[in-house]
Amino acid sequence: MTATTQTSVALNVWTSLGAGPLSLSAPLGGVVYVVSDTAPSARASGTAVSRDAETIVATDSQIWVTSTLSQGAMVLSSPVNTVGNASVAIADTGVKTASFVGAQQTNRGARGVMVILTVSAVSGTNPTLAPQLRAGDGLGNFANLPGATQTITAAGTYLLAAYPGATSETGVASLPVPEIWDINWTIAGSSPSFTIASVVASYVE
Repeated sequence: MTATTQTSVALNVWTSLGAGPLSLSAPLGGVVYVVSDTAPSARASGTAVSRDAETIVATDSQIWVTSTLSQGAMVLSSPVNTVGNASVAIADTGVKTASFVGAQQTNRGARGVMVILTVSAVSGTNPTLAPQLRAGDGLGNFANLPGATQTITAAGTYLLAAYPGATSETGVASLPVPEIWDINWTIAGSSPSFTIASVVASYVE
């Protein structure tokens, strides 16, 4: 049985829960999290932790939490094993105006992964967002998984995937997902802005 840790958090004070992946819940609400190897600044914005369901943060980096309530809040956390057909939320969300590298992910034995990403708003002149699945070697080096990319110019829901022997489709690589992987997000255009509402990975055996 996986142990659950209860942590009290104060308004605008970041508290580390340790390295992920972790399952988070905030029974009373008012908790946000950030994935970072160093302590976030006091004014850093975070992603809300659900009060009605588990929020699974799939990362090997440190997970920091704080409260948005003046009286503080409580967060419950427990380690998760993202193997098989598990679905996990990736902390690559928010309003993005420049290219960035997403949070590093760890595959714990699955053969493939499907990433469903939702873009809720787009603005700028000729804006493009190109997410690309990448394979890592564990030494900090990454290479693109051929085919696992999209060119996004409008709001919508898009697929990135990697699975050995998969049919050739837009956004799909016919390769196994490696142990270490991430998403490289390339943004171009004049004054581009993309609101990435959610990024959810489902591991497939």
